[in-house]
Amino acid sequence: MSVNLQSRVIELRRNLLALGALVEQRVACMINVIRDGDVELARQLRAGDAEIDQMQIELETECMRLLALGSPVASDLRLILTAMRVSNELERTGGRYGLQTMCEGGGLANATIIERLG
Repeated sequence: MSVNLQSRVIELRRNLLALGALVEQRVACMINVIRDGDVELARQLRAGDAEIDQMQIELETECMRLLALGSPVASDLRLILTAMRVSNELERTGGRYGLQTMCEGGGLANATIIERLG
Protein backbone atom coordinates (compact mmCIF):
# COMPACT_ATOMS: atom_id res chain seq x y z
CA MET A 1 0.00 0.00 0.00
CA SER A 2 1.36 3.39 -0.89
CA VAL A 3 2.09 5.85 1.88
CA ASN A 4 -0.30 8.34 0.31
CA LEU A 5 -3.19 5.84 0.30
CA GLN A 6 -2.42 4.80 3.86
CA SER A 7 -2.44 8.39 5.14
CA ARG A 8 -5.63 9.19 3.23
CA VAL A 9 -7.37 6.13 4.68
CA ILE A 10 -6.32 7.21 8.18
CA GLU A 11 -7.68 10.71 7.49
CA LEU A 12 -10.90 9.20 6.15
CA ARG A 13 -11.30 7.22 9.37
CA ARG A 14 -10.73 10.38 11.45
CA ASN A 15 -13.31 12.32 9.46
CA LEU A 16 -15.85 9.52 9.82
CA LEU A 17 -15.31 9.48 13.58
CA ALA A 18 -15.73 13.27 13.69
CA LEU A 19 -19.03 12.97 11.82
CA GLY A 20 -20.12 10.26 14.24
CA ALA A 21 -19.27 12.43 17.24
CA LEU A 22 -21.23 15.36 15.81
CA VAL A 23 -24.24 13.15 15.14
CA GLU A 24 -24.02 11.76 18.66
CA GLN A 25 -24.20 15.32 20.06
CA ARG A 26 -27.15 16.13 17.82
CA VAL A 27 -29.05 13.02 18.86
CA ALA A 28 -28.56 14.00 22.51
CA CYS A 29 -30.01 17.41 21.67
CA MET A 30 -32.89 15.76 19.81
CA ILE A 31 -33.69 13.81 22.95
CA ASN A 32 -33.74 17.08 24.89
CA VAL A 33 -36.09 18.57 22.28
CA ILE A 34 -38.47 15.66 22.69
CA ARG A 35 -38.21 15.52 26.48
CA ASP A 36 -38.55 19.27 27.06
CA GLY A 37 -40.51 20.36 24.00
CA ASP A 38 -37.80 22.96 23.30
CA VAL A 39 -38.80 24.45 19.96
CA GLU A 40 -35.85 26.88 19.91
CA LEU A 41 -33.36 24.03 20.28
CA ALA A 42 -35.20 22.19 17.52
CA ARG A 43 -34.76 25.24 15.26
CA GLN A 44 -31.04 25.34 16.07
CA LEU A 45 -30.73 21.66 15.22
CA ARG A 46 -32.54 22.17 11.97
CA ALA A 47 -30.30 25.12 11.07
CA GLY A 48 -27.17 23.05 11.77
CA ASP A 49 -28.20 20.36 9.31
CA ALA A 50 -26.03 21.85 6.55
CA GLU A 51 -22.85 21.11 8.50
CA ILE A 52 -23.65 17.41 8.65
CA ASP A 53 -24.70 17.39 5.00
CA GLN A 54 -21.39 18.98 4.02
CA MET A 55 -19.32 16.55 6.09
CA GLN A 56 -21.15 13.60 4.53
CA ILE A 57 -20.61 14.92 1.00
CA GLU A 58 -16.90 15.47 1.68
CA LEU A 59 -16.55 11.95 3.09
CA GLU A 60 -18.32 10.40 0.13
CA THR A 61 -16.22 12.41 -2.32
CA GLU A 62 -13.02 11.29 -0.63
CA CYS A 63 -14.21 7.67 -0.71
CA MET A 64 -14.87 7.92 -4.44
CA ARG A 65 -11.46 9.52 -4.98
CA LEU A 66 -9.74 6.76 -3.02
CA LEU A 67 -11.61 4.06 -4.92
CA ALA A 68 -10.80 5.60 -8.29
CA LEU A 69 -7.21 6.64 -7.73
CA GLY A 70 -5.88 4.62 -4.82
CA SER A 71 -6.60 1.06 -6.00
CA PRO A 72 -7.40 -0.11 -2.45
CA VAL A 73 -7.53 -3.80 -1.63
CA ALA A 74 -8.54 -5.96 1.33
CA SER A 75 -9.08 -4.07 4.58
CA ASP A 76 -8.63 -0.63 3.00
CA LEU A 77 -11.29 -1.40 0.40
CA ARG A 78 -13.67 -2.65 3.09
CA LEU A 79 -13.05 0.44 5.21
CA ILE A 80 -13.71 2.81 2.30
CA LEU A 81 -16.93 1.05 1.30
CA THR A 82 -18.07 0.93 4.93
CA ALA A 83 -17.29 4.64 5.38
CA MET A 84 -19.51 5.46 2.40
CA ARG A 85 -22.45 3.53 3.82
CA VAL A 86 -21.99 4.64 7.42
CA SER A 87 -21.62 8.32 6.52
CA ASN A 88 -24.92 8.18 4.66
CA GLU A 89 -26.69 6.63 7.65
CA LEU A 90 -25.11 9.12 10.05
CA GLU A 91 -26.31 11.99 7.88
CA ARG A 92 -29.86 10.61 7.94
CA THR A 93 -29.73 10.08 11.70
CA GLY A 94 -28.23 13.45 12.60
CA GLY A 95 -29.93 15.51 9.92
CA ARG A 96 -33.40 16.93 9.63
CA TYR A 97 -34.91 13.52 8.94
CA GLY A 98 -33.63 12.20 12.25
CA LEU A 99 -35.22 15.09 14.12
CA GLN A 100 -38.49 14.71 12.26
CA THR A 101 -38.60 10.95 12.76
CA MET A 102 -37.88 11.22 16.48
CA CYS A 103 -40.53 13.90 16.95
CA GLU A 104 -43.19 12.14 14.88
CA GLY A 105 -42.62 8.90 16.75
CA GLY A 106 -43.25 10.63 20.07
CA GLY A 107 -46.96 11.31 19.74
CA LEU A 108 -49.07 14.44 19.74
CA ALA A 109 -46.80 16.60 21.91
CA ASN A 110 -43.84 16.05 19.60
CA ALA A 111 -45.96 16.50 16.50
CA THR A 112 -46.62 20.00 17.86
CA ILE A 113 -42.87 20.68 17.82
CA ILE A 114 -42.73 19.77 14.13
CA GLU A 115 -45.78 21.93 13.44
CA ARG A 116 -44.17 24.93 15.18
CA LEU A 117 -40.98 24.50 13.18
CA GLY A 118 -42.95 25.12 10.01
